[in-house]
Amino acid sequence: MTSNIRFSGGQTDTLHEEFTEREKYRNYANFPGSIDVIYDKISYGLINSNYEPIYIVPNSLIFENFAPYAPNVEALKFVTDTFSDFRNAYLDKVSNSSRSTPKFLGEIIPVLGYSSLEEVYSRYMVFTNTKYSTILESNKSVNDFNCFLTAIKSLLRKNAHIFPVTRSGFILSNKNIPRTSGITIELAKLDYNLDFEKGQIIQSEDFYCYAQFAKNFGFYIDKYSPWRLYANLEHETIQQRIIRGRENFDSAEAVINQTFRLRSHRDDLYDLQDFILKTYNQIVSNTPFYVESKYNPQSNTTSREIIIRPDDKRFSTEQWLELLLEVRMLELQVYNLNEFTFHRDSVIMTNKLYGPQAAIDSLGSICSNYIRAKYERRKHGNSTP
Repeated sequence: MTSNIRFSGGQTDTLHEEFTEREKYRNYANFPGSIDVIYDKISYGLINSNYEPIYIVPNSLIFENFAPYAPNVEALKFVTDTFSDFRNAYLDKVSNSSRSTPKFLGEIIPVLGYSSLEEVYSRYMVFTNTKYSTILESNKSVNDFNCFLTAIKSLLRKNAHIFPVTRSGFILSNKNIPRTSGITIELAKLDYNLDFEKGQIIQSEDFYCYAQFAKNFGFYIDKYSPWRLYANLEHETIQQRIIRGRENFDSAEAVINQTFRLRSHRDDLYDLQDFILKTYNQIVSNTPFYVESKYNPQSNTTSREIIIRPDDKRFSTEQWLELLLEVRMLELQVYNLNEFTFHRDSVIMTNKLYGPQAAIDSLGSICSNYIRAKYERRKHGNSTP
């Protein structure tokens, strides 16, 4: 590989230059075992084969750290075991040749691994609750809970695709991080937004050997963050690790889905309720009343009246399901009134016939179909020739 191409993405002065530089890197960065999680394997490790957003079960028994060289970094156990074999074999190869490890990757020691979705999402929602409640605190039309719902729906219609509030919306947004998948390992702390150092890594003479070793052992290398590894869940070595000790399962995918993963749509209703009630309570707590000027035409005087915001939050299951459907469609940028009405009636009927859990699963299936269609369009429309 040559080493004289400079990639300036993230450091340009105009949108045209930025687009040109980003495309230059994207087109150049085709190396053995690369993974494109933006246009090809979109949200890899964050959705299942049914296009349902997923997250890792918060169970310490399924994780392991990278002791002795990185005891404070962890990933799913099948990832750490496979990585140790890869690292040992690769470093042995390097030590017995004239090769070195790629620039910035040092001794191939993980510096970042798994991050809990619960923790990342909770931190984000503290910010989001404050953001929405701050905007609405001064809104005088928010004089009870129903008026609050009208106001926050208006905000969500404008902002839900940028600042999602459900767990599923968050998982597939740019507010989440790949490390919540449990299958990534990062070997350096570099700026994700700057292409210059990425170019230095993939153009180094030692990178091709490293990439080939990683591919053979069952790891993808992130095309846009080449210091990040993803476990290739379709690779035979990885699948053998997953199944080991669980031979009663039909496949590695069955193990992952039933042992390691939770489908986030089953949390969305609770999370939406939590967001709505916390935001309203925050408004009531911060500004429990507001002062409104009222004009009396008979006396030709203006008086200032204190308006108390009542703490009334009565809402039926069907209303919550309807709101959840609307919010998820807004987060996915697929909302239109006709489709919303059709799906709403279906979800409400499912709730009446089979109960809330069946209705939630029906809603999750509706959203997964939208996700599938959206990702397929994106993949087809943006694939590199």
